[in-house]
Amino acid sequence: MTARNLLTTFLRGLAVSLPIIVTLAVLVWLVVAAESVLGGALKFLLPDGVYTRGMGLTIGVIVIFAAGMATRFIVFQSLVTAFERRLNRIPIIKTLYGSVRDLMSLFSKQDEEARFSKMVTVAWPGVPMRLFGFVTLEDFSQLGIEVDDEEVAVYLPLSYQIGGYMALIPRGCLKPVDMKLEEGMRFVVTAGMSRPAAEGAARDPAS
Repeated sequence: MTARNLLTTFLRGLAVSLPIIVTLAVLVWLVVAAESVLGGALKFLLPDGVYTRGMGLTIGVIVIFAAGMATRFIVFQSLVTAFERRLNRIPIIKTLYGSVRDLMSLFSKQDEEARFSKMVTVAWPGVPMRLFGFVTLEDFSQLGIEVDDEEVAVYLPLSYQIGGYMALIPRGCLKPVDMKLEEGMRFVVTAGMSRPAAEGAARDPAS
């Protein structure tokens, strides 16, 4: 086997194993962080000898699950809204909390349709290329922003990065894409490496 074949084989193995390794590393980090924070609190609150390793993670999972169940009740939603209003009065905390909340909402199927109404391609006049984007806002009446009647807010994500641009673009430059929002975001973020058609959901991304 030549050096070129060895390198090709190694890269193929890396392409298969690296996503698994990164995923496991993130999961391990989350588990260790949860156990460290909540475990430390339990050690302080519980009598000596009661705490055992793993209780922090268990309590964390129970609390998160309970919070998810509680969101179905209007009373809990009202309490969360009141709590958020208080946080929004604190300058630095307001920015940090709002950023994390908005980031997490991107991964929530419940808020997905509300935040991203549709996936589109953006074609600039005279430019032989198109960009993928997501329409985030079409009505600016409550924001006090002066925009043309045909302009909408479009989020243009960057591939392999947590970031992107928000641009006001005329509707005439947009063309809808027949793709689920979750699949579309994965397709754009991975620079086209993730293909819905390969998963049995064949679609024409340019249609």
